[in-house]
Amino acid sequence: MESLRRLLADLRSRFVSAITGREGRSRQITIAALSAVCLLALAGTALLFAAQGDPRASGNAAQSSPTLFLSTLTPTDAPTATAQATATTSGGGKKVSGKPVNVPKPPPPPPKPPAPPTATPCATATPVPTATATTTATSTATATTSSGSSGAVSLAALRTNSCTPCGVNAGNNPSQSQIRAALDAAANLYGLPRNLLHGFAWQESKWHQDVMACDGGVGLMQIQYYYQDYFNHSSVLNASGCGVSDTSYDIYTLSGNANLGAKVVKYLSCYYMRIASGKYQAAGLGFPDTASNPSLCATLYNDNTNGPTSTLYQDLPSSVGDGWSCPLDPTQGLTSAEVLDYSASAYNAGQTAIYNCSCIPNLGYVGAVEYWTSQFAQGALP
Repeated sequence: MESLRRLLADLRSRFVSAITGREGRSRQITIAALSAVCLLALAGTALLFAAQGDPRASGNAAQSSPTLFLSTLTPTDAPTATAQATATTSGGGKKVSGKPVNVPKPPPPPPKPPAPPTATPCATATPVPTATATTTATSTATATTSSGSSGAVSLAALRTNSCTPCGVNAGNNPSQSQIRAALDAAANLYGLPRNLLHGFAWQESKWHQDVMACDGGVGLMQIQYYYQDYFNHSSVLNASGCGVSDTSYDIYTLSGNANLGAKVVKYLSCYYMRIASGKYQAAGLGFPDTASNPSLCATLYNDNTNGPTSTLYQDLPSSVGDGWSCPLDPTQGLTSAEVLDYSASAYNAGQTAIYNCSCIPNLGYVGAVEYWTSQFAQGALP
């Protein structure tokens, strides 16, 4: 740095001499101009080296960097949207797109479940019956179920016993015709497609009202006993304007269990249809987009197959105008999962799980519900 200062002083001296000396006028001007150029160039170089050698100068330069400014605008607490692979059920169920879709934050979730019971399992428990479906070349599935053993007791009585009923049935399952009648009445009460509610109940319990699951799920629609009051009296549901109101359903009865399950499905479908409606409006479309050409809802209604010979949305039965077949987000077109997919997913995984990943987190469950729905429509079940 000292040698640089001497050089600058020497140039300044020569510059002054060139101007005041005896050389000719033109020569003085030329030398003065050249000296000025050199002086400016060396001054700039000196400033550059000085800045690089001063840590405070380099820090200031970094703080004014546009890249760093932009990075401060990047949210760090936003939920990560994880793309899910396409999945099908073993019975040939519908492929469900898991492409991320941004959804609004859901209402507060139900209260956390209580601690697992510490009582010993019931020694005389009857294992939960299983149902198997066999798909033939014509996509006709048959299922076998067990109606339980004799000497039946109620699920409510089992839960109050000293033993813990877990993964058992009480042996007093209603007949299949009684179950169908209860589900049909619940579907009619909440304006749901009958076959869809049949599919939910089959996936949850294989149409067994006498089942107590290890997670506290009770009966046909597997409503956890510690959520019964919440789903009956929750202001989130009852003040949503979705056609549900305060109820007092008893999940230990067939009709009460079917009705409370239908109430939850109704609320969830309303919630996701409202999200879809907002996204369609933002895209300049009506919801459902039956007036647009081509209509996304109509395309999926007509072409979305669930098995070799059936069309899911025509099997509900439903229509384009119901909105079940519409993609949740029209800007993603047919690659977005439909309103039905999100509604079914939330029944099993909860709205919070969907929000946290902005995706369908349980593709297998969704595909199974939709597959069973088509099987009921074709008369293959129960």
